[in-house]
Amino acid sequence: MAGHPDSHQGITGHSLDEGAGRIATGQAAGDKYIETMETIRDNLNTGAGKTKAEKEKGTMEGTSVGRMVGATIEITEADITFSTESGIAKNASNKSKEAASGIKKTGES
Repeated sequence: MAGHPDSHQGITGHSLDEGAGRIATGQAAGDKYIETMETIRDNLNTGAGKTKAEKEKGTMEGTSVGRMVGATIEITEADITFSTESGIAKNASNKSKEAASGIKKTGES
């Protein structure tokens, strides 16, 4: 329950104590991941990192190998961030399922 001293918050600030909060946390992580990946792609497509003179001359179509290596590192970082943020929500959901299963088993005894 939000506001309760024992409540848990995801990285996005949503409560992980309720299903809706876990879903919102996962959705926010996915939205952030997509936005990050699109930004990386756009930077590669526009040849980000060109000097002003290169942009004005229209030289260096595409992007440099160095920029592609940098993009690979950015993609790896985005993957790790997404896995961490969405994993927190998944873990909380799994713990909730385990608790519900334990309660059900106790009630059957």
